[in-house]
Amino acid sequence: MPTDSLPEPLKTFHDTGFEEIEHTADCALHIFGKNFLKLLTNAALGMTSLMAFEPSAIADDITRHVELEAMDAESLLVEWLSELAYWAEMEMLVFHRFELCNVTPNHLQAVIHGGHVFNSIMEKDVFHHLEFIDKTVRIQKKRIRMEPYCCLNCGFEFKNRKRFKKPGKCPSCRDGRIAPAVFWIAP
Repeated sequence: MPTDSLPEPLKTFHDTGFEEIEHTADCALHIFGKNFLKLLTNAALGMTSLMAFEPSAIADDITRHVELEAMDAESLLVEWLSELAYWAEMEMLVFHRFELCNVTPNHLQAVIHGGHVFNSIMEKDVFHHLEFIDKTVRIQKKRIRMEPYCCLNCGFEFKNRKRFKKPGKCPSCRDGRIAPAVFWIAP
């Protein structure tokens, strides 16, 4: 059975099989895969990367067996990601290692490994909350200040970025490895 775990921080999106892209929704991913099994695995890894601040810190103490059926490949992908989202939302379980087998366009079996993530908030929700916090502190004549995001490859700083959300890739070198910004409230 093929096994994949979350990417090392310095891999590019070509190595990881996904990249975050700009979208009007909270977040969106462009998923790559040389076959359907790899596409399903990369979609799960991408979703995990959006749900966890530090995916490599997720425990590996819980295993679940999953079997899904759908009428076509697109529906199966939706069912697969919905199953992972269900565990994250309802049980605070985030999985980071996926063993898929017996994959067809309308069926999959998987053994998924991960752990509980308590007392945390999904990264996409943090940026959503920052927008509301910014409105609140402006009433108090304060502002949210930010040390800008920075490209780990070329050093480009996103100094003029108005949005709080992490950029998908560097406009200078197109690399997706972006160092996080630091936020604070100032007068």
